[in-house]
Amino acid sequence: MAAASTVTLSAAGTFKYGSYNSKAKTCAITAYEGDDTKTITIPDKHKHDGVAYTVTAVNDSVFIGLKSLTTVNIGPYLTRIGKSGTIYDATNFIDCPNLKRFSVDAENPNFASSPGGILTCESQLEIYRVPPKISATNGVLNLSERAAHINKGAFRGVTTVTTLNLRRVSGIINNGGLNDAPNLKKITVDSENEILSVTESGLLVELYFENAYIVSLPPKSAATSIKIPTTISRKDGKSNVCRIETKAFANCTNLESVSLPSTLTEIESDAFAGSGITGLSIPAKTGTLGDGMLAGCPNLTKIIFNSKKPYLPNNFARGSRKLTTLTFKNGVPTSMRQSAFKNCTSLTSFPFNAVQTVADSVFANTGFKKVVFEKNANRGGWAGSTGLFSGCRELTKIAMSAEEAETIRKGFASHCPKLATILFPTSVTIHKQTFGINNNLTKIVLGNFTLPDGPVFGYSEDASPSLYIVTKKTWPDLITPLGGLLKPSSGAKITPRVYTDAWTLVKEYSHPDYPGDNTSPIKGATIYIPALASDNYKRYAKSSKVTEMFTLSLTRSGSKTRLEYRPVVSGVKFSSINLGNGSSITLNPEGAVKTVDIPYSDIKTVTLSYSVNGVEMMTRYPKSAFNNMQTDIDDVTDGAALQLHLDGRLARFGNEAAYTVAGINGIVVLSGEGTEADLSQLPAGIYIINACGGQSSITEKIALH
Repeated sequence: MAAASTVTLSAAGTFKYGSYNSKAKTCAITAYEGDDTKTITIPDKHKHDGVAYTVTAVNDSVFIGLKSLTTVNIGPYLTRIGKSGTIYDATNFIDCPNLKRFSVDAENPNFASSPGGILTCESQLEIYRVPPKISATNGVLNLSERAAHINKGAFRGVTTVTTLNLRRVSGIINNGGLNDAPNLKKITVDSENEILSVTESGLLVELYFENAYIVSLPPKSAATSIKIPTTISRKDGKSNVCRIETKAFANCTNLESVSLPSTLTEIESDAFAGSGITGLSIPAKTGTLGDGMLAGCPNLTKIIFNSKKPYLPNNFARGSRKLTTLTFKNGVPTSMRQSAFKNCTSLTSFPFNAVQTVADSVFANTGFKKVVFEKNANRGGWAGSTGLFSGCRELTKIAMSAEEAETIRKGFASHCPKLATILFPTSVTIHKQTFGINNNLTKIVLGNFTLPDGPVFGYSEDASPSLYIVTKKTWPDLITPLGGLLKPSSGAKITPRVYTDAWTLVKEYSHPDYPGDNTSPIKGATIYIPALASDNYKRYAKSSKVTEMFTLSLTRSGSKTRLEYRPVVSGVKFSSINLGNGSSITLNPEGAVKTVDIPYSDIKTVTLSYSVNGVEMMTRYPKSAFNNMQTDIDDVTDGAALQLHLDGRLARFGNEAAYTVAGINGIVVLSGEGTEADLSQLPAGIYIINACGGQSSITEKIALH
């Protein structure tokens, strides 16, 4: 690496720059546009409009998905990587599976590299990022004795380490990515460590006076059953186990059961996500449940809630497809957040009447057969959720009174192929696409209703011939607003033209009960398109006659890619998909969810082969068509969600929020309201920041130096 006196200029066309400070003559790298190279050297200087700027920062997510990258060289001037430098998620160098080492100029006062190539900061006190392919003799990695803190996500994707000695580390931010290191089997600490300890069962715990926090069970631990004790011994006494930290048991695929202690008050986000547990009993004192706590658990069948009226957070058990039983011993939750049980396809029942409010998509893609509310059992909240019961493929009936159904939101019960009966007997306001693509509807009871200026019911060519509407409104008043509800007259076909982003016209609509009425024929056409069709779909997207033939999504799933493909109209049969790597992947003709051993970053193009009513077709997509689907499968973020960014001693939340700052002992030392919190008066140490604003909340552990 070059000495401080040597200036490294950027290669033309390789980097993009921004955040120019004309006074200080500094700038930041905002993007990398170079090839997938083995070595990247971050330049010291960049010339802009004839002025030389010192490169002092690398913004978030600049270096991602570089498969060939093995070495990163950092010069003497770099002061920041990511949004806030040291105590922040390592959003750079993700999905760089062959990265072996970081090399930092000796004169850089902010960053350094350990002898093994670990990127550190704060005079090597902070482990910022561990290379995924770091050299580990016999799988053992011993951290430096100087290392005091581990950054959020520092060990994410590390594959060479099976045994990790944390030595004297005293602080770990949000699990430090330990449970995202897929081959990690064992964690040890030095006997002199007064903060971290490892139990006989292999649990890494933090001990702070009377409180003990479960930090991690290594994802490849051989343990199948864990009983968490109520207390953990320390040198000067005992600590009560009160919290399970973020991702503490995540991805522990061998783990089948966990017994939680009665002292437990908090379970943080993703605590058991992706683990092998089959059931969980949540203690009565556990009042805080984190987002995604039980998401994506493939073997989870039951959850017992002993706490009083538990609050269910975002993505609580999302994607746990074998979940069948929910037992609420001390009251049903009065509120549930977004997608709490989405994709729990085996879940068939829920005590609907007791819950007051729910957020969007809480029961999307579940196994419910009927949704029936007793009159006056509940007020508000339910029908006002977007996509609440969308994709429930076994759902046959929905019945609500006006108290639950003042307003019915978009996608409330769309794509429910067996839905036959909808009962809203009194006044109700219905939004666009509320009941889209439900071809088996035979009875709709709406009473007095208000419809939007747009389609409410979307039909393919096989809509039920016996469909009828019960309403207090007169038929002439229904012609225009319900035109899209009526069945096709006969014989609609999907032609081969469809596969070319295409749209094709089918026959006119008419109402069978009014064949002689001059106002009865509803002129129009249905436009059938494949999923993610480009120009033509965008051109006709606002039309009330647009219908997708199938849905297709690609999402990142660790080092693999998750495919989800479903038919929307009848006659669609899937055959194969090619992701641009030269191999063809056979698909279930009826649609499915499939995980393939191809990293998302390796995908070049997507070619889907299928048939429609026996006609062989093929649709080819550029990878860019899926750019909005690149997040991890259970990483769902509210657009207005709070985010914690540290700028020195200034904590920024992104939105207006009420906040508290507590010491590790739980005592609040600072509180207030606003978009930021000034931490300059706090002494060095570990703190917990909690912020709440709008529909979002965030809790983060930080270290101040």
